[in-house]
Amino acid sequence: MLKQFRVLPGEKRAKQMTQREYLYCVLQQWLDEEERLDSLCPTCRAQAMEKRCTHCGVPLAQTDGMENTAFDMERYRRLKEGKTG
Repeated sequence: MLKQFRVLPGEKRAKQMTQREYLYCVLQQWLDEEERLDSLCPTCRAQAMEKRCTHCGVPLAQTDGMENTAFDMERYRRLKEGKTG
């Protein structure tokens, strides 16, 4: 939720919020999303609810489900070896 409002967790306004206020905001966001989905036709709603890869956009049903397609193994190996760039 803080990301949506571009607020860092350490900022004063984020620290001043109570758990009740965070819960209220999350529930309102959830209700807003439900309202948005309810305004779509059944085909568009099904497409909007499809889980997709955050990197390439392929529906996750078309992958094995266990592979993170956004993971860069080569970059991981370089970083593990202490190399930058």
